[in-house]
Amino acid sequence: MLDDSSNLDFNFWPSFADSMLAVVFILVVILVFVAQQGLTGLSDIRESQGIVVESIVARYDGTLDTLQQSPTESEYVIRNDGEPEVTIAQDVQLQRITFSGNVLFSQNDYRLTRRGEKVLQNVGESIQPQLSRIRQIQIEGHTDLFPTDQYPGGNLELGARRARSVFRFLEQQVGIDPVQHLMSTTSYGPYRPAGRSEEADYNEDRLWEANNSEEERRRNRRIELLLFYGNSD
Repeated sequence: MLDDSSNLDFNFWPSFADSMLAVVFILVVILVFVAQQGLTGLSDIRESQGIVVESIVARYDGTLDTLQQSPTESEYVIRNDGEPEVTIAQDVQLQRITFSGNVLFSQNDYRLTRRGEKVLQNVGESIQPQLSRIRQIQIEGHTDLFPTDQYPGGNLELGARRARSVFRFLEQQVGIDPVQHLMSTTSYGPYRPAGRSEEADYNEDRLWEANNSEEERRRNRRIELLLFYGNSD
């Protein structure tokens, strides 16, 4: 009687190798598919961000300057009579729209001016068609460091009231649903001046340095609208 053990060993290993090759092939196909889907999603997001910028510029009675433009990051500023009023900065999945302090509100006031309502209406209507790509909206209120005695909570409260005014306008006048699009507000008051770094040793001396001039204080008085993009289902 013949011993078949060597024959069994001979047949097993090629079968195992074929199975491993098949598994590797399937994994490669899956990875390629996922990568293609990711690139397509990012391309769609960049397209949506570009449409928002073009729409805001078309509706705004100002001029556009491109400060930076690359495949991953872009920054634009819209000027009115030479003064920067709206800045749009974006990276892969975040679009940050910054309104200078005098665009939406009068000094120390949290009620939108008539022109502020017009500007915010134009921006809101530019965002609205792209809401299917936007998964979260944050509204940040920022002030300079000079104190105000008009509100019990000082500048922190002023920033919060201004952010809430923008929230209510986008909800009630533009029609953005805060439940569906996870819209929220926060106030940094004077504690996050324009251009502040994320260094842990940031201190009060540096905060005062960031408010030394009227130009710096004007940059610090602002509302920021943060649009977080994601792939639609």
